[in-house]
Formats: sequence, structure tokens, C-alpha cells
Amino acid sequence: MLTGRASSKDYVNCNSQIGDYVLYNGLAEKSYKVLQKVSLDLPISTSTAIIHCIQAIDIKADGNAASVSVTSGGLNTNYVTLHFESERGHGVHFNVTIRGR
Repeated sequence: MLTGRASSKDYVNCNSQIGDYVLYNGLAEKSYKVLQKVSLDLPISTSTAIIHCIQAIDIKADGNAASVSVTSGGLNTNYVTLHFESERGHGVHFNVTIRGR
């Protein structure tokens, strides 16, 4: 369950089911570069568990969040690769949680 504000650039794609648990919880971070965009690819593999929920929540509330997209895998698979791309002159700062079973 999400609490607090949800930025328009947060990524939430969930089809939660009874019995799901946290498969991955971590940070996706990359420092800013002056006058440049930065990007980050975060591959996550769950071995045999199936992903039912992907959440990437911006942890900086400054209104300059990066965009998030799924470039491979995703729901109903056992892997996902998230691609983050920042606004010019800003970094990537997201909390990523993957749930499934």
C-alpha cells in the first residue's frame, strides 16, 4: 500500500495477489551532471518468483523527478529492467519495490 504523495513521474504497476511478498527493495540512484541528463538501467531478477507489482517512487520531492519505464520483462515474469532518465541537471533518486510470489 502506498502512503503519502504520488508524483506524476512515480511508476506504479500492480496486480497484487494474496500471498505476495517483497522480492526486491532498494534504491536506484545516480548523481546529476551539470547541464546533462543522466540515465540508469536497473535489471532485477527474482529467480523463480513471478512479479505482480512494480513500484518506483521518487524520494526527492523537488518536482524534478526522472522518468521511469520498463524496457524488458515486467508483470507476470521473473525479471524486469527499469530505465530511469533524469531531467537535465538532475540525478536519479528512486525507491524501488518489487512484489510477487
